[in-house]
Amino acid sequence: MANFREQLQRINQQDREKDAFIQGLIEEVARLIAARQKIQDELDSSKYLCRKQFEDIKFLEEQSHGLQRSLDRNPFALVLIDGDISPFADNYIERGFEGGHEAARSLRTAVSEYLAAENKDFMLDTEIIIHVKIKAELKLFYNNVHCKHIMFSGSGDNGYAGFLRQYCPTSQEASKVVLIETLPFARQLGELAVKFRTTELGDLFRKNKIDIAKLRRESFRDTSGGQQEGSPPTTYASRLKQTNGTHDKPSADSPKEAVLTVTRVPTAARKIYQNSSGQRVDQPLRLWADYDIVEKLKPKKFCNRFFITHDCPFDDATCYNNHKGTLSADEMAALRFIARSNPCSDLYCDDPDCFSGHRCMHRRNCQRRGNREKPCRFSEEMHTVDVKIARPVDV
Repeated sequence: MANFREQLQRINQQDREKDAFIQGLIEEVARLIAARQKIQDELDSSKYLCRKQFEDIKFLEEQSHGLQRSLDRNPFALVLIDGDISPFADNYIERGFEGGHEAARSLRTAVSEYLAAENKDFMLDTEIIIHVKIKAELKLFYNNVHCKHIMFSGSGDNGYAGFLRQYCPTSQEASKVVLIETLPFARQLGELAVKFRTTELGDLFRKNKIDIAKLRRESFRDTSGGQQEGSPPTTYASRLKQTNGTHDKPSADSPKEAVLTVTRVPTAARKIYQNSSGQRVDQPLRLWADYDIVEKLKPKKFCNRFFITHDCPFDDATCYNNHKGTLSADEMAALRFIARSNPCSDLYCDDPDCFSGHRCMHRRNCQRRGNREKPCRFSEEMHTVDVKIARPVDV
């Protein structure tokens, strides 16, 4: 009997172990099934998200391509020419009206050839727009997405250096601006030009300035013997035509010409002032503004360029600001104060016509300095400008 009992105990123990093993298997299978279901759910979710993201990416790509097509539609290149600094070559001027048309065609051809050589994506049907309102046009079109290139001609004038500094290319963004060298680059502009692309466009423009004094002397010699009745006034173009562009003295039997008509004479260099860091130092306003007049003028939005520098590039109909009326001396002082209260974009500005402020007039005592809710319009750097003049600069 003892043996039977021992065998029965062993069999019962084996049955318990078998039951435990089977129970463990069942639990493991249940765990694996649950894990599989979780993975399946995650897979289904991932598939859905991938499909959704693929659809979103496809939609965004189509939208991006559509936007790019819109941006690429009607592309144009802008050519800005300062006619005082960049006179056309004599062989165009001496032919008068016909030479003007030929100069325009040659300029368009030269610009197209340059851009096609520089940019493989340049389209030959890109419109070439040529303007003479230099600064306002460049500001207006620089951020225009349809304007692909801006070619600027004003190499002999230092006054453009400060203005162009804001358009220098950076490591993140290339500049649209290409500088056309006609006259040799003025010193400050030449230092800046190395940062831009430059070109000369062949023989379209003169490489030296027109000698106004020489033309006047020649014109005076022409008129010293008396003016021929009915003869037209001498212009630079007519003199070139007469002398075939060489400025030789006329022959004895050639008709006498009237006094040379000159539309603009180069003015003496103008000065700006800089501190030891090369930063612009604003000169004090000649008349201190009346606060009541300042507050009275602000809502009227008078055009600073029209009233202060008299060179607004827009007419009364197209300018956003007010050109109407005349201002008294006190009102002009108030307008200059308002203009000075607006910060210039360039602390190193060397534009002699710039009427904006290059430092906060309250300086370190400015109550809005560092105010997050109503911050001062002038940058932190413009509150600490050293106003001690280190040097005057001719521009």
